[in-house]
Amino acid sequence: MNEMSQRATSVVSETSGSTVGSAVTALCSIAGVALHDPGFGLAAVPGGTLAGSVAHEPMSVIAALLQQRRERVQRFANEAQAAADVQMEELLRQTATDARTLEMLARSVEAASRSLDDQKIDLLARLFVSAVRNPAKIDEVNILIEALRQIEASHLRVLAVLAETGPHLVPGRAADDQPRTPENMTQVATWRVEDILSADPGLRGAFDALIAKLNALGLVYDEGNGRLDYEPLWFLTPFGRACVTYLGDRGSGRQ
Repeated sequence: MNEMSQRATSVVSETSGSTVGSAVTALCSIAGVALHDPGFGLAAVPGGTLAGSVAHEPMSVIAALLQQRRERVQRFANEAQAAADVQMEELLRQTATDARTLEMLARSVEAASRSLDDQKIDLLARLFVSAVRNPAKIDEVNILIEALRQIEASHLRVLAVLAETGPHLVPGRAADDQPRTPENMTQVATWRVEDILSADPGLRGAFDALIAKLNALGLVYDEGNGRLDYEPLWFLTPFGRACVTYLGDRGSGRQ
């Protein structure tokens, strides 16, 4: 632990006479390992404990950051418990028996501790529970978590729009290199850019950057590519739809 982390941890510790539950403390320690900052694990203290710490400026700023991250880890734990309908301690016990699941937990809780969006934290927690409940899904969940680490709330808003049936129908691509005919073409429900921005006008300013990131991660696909009358026509890939499924499956424990 570097000197700055030691002093920030000291500020947090001095303002609290108790600690949070053992499961959240363990999660903070796991996130601390992933963040290469063991001091984060020692900063697992209840909210509101920084009162009076301003005398320790500028260390109180670092302590405030540690506390905010602890609160995000607490939310992750709460959501995981709700999704699994078991205590976090039991989930940790199950996780510890498998190296891949334990590594997946470290990645998900580290991402949750950094996230500024509650929806993303909840999604990470539900993905974690899904992998614990069904070890066969660990590889899929790890890929989803890696994608989620790179996106934020605005990206999730784009995915939420595209999860609905697109208002713009276009002929699908013919299979097996056959020529396109009405008989071998299905209709694909897509979203034009103007459709997406009409559904969520708040996305307008950053839309190009948002959709580019989602496309690079394989979450969305532009059906307009390769068409003579090209215009962007967006819809969710199966990978993107899997992400949205977890996003909407709050507290079910059935993933």
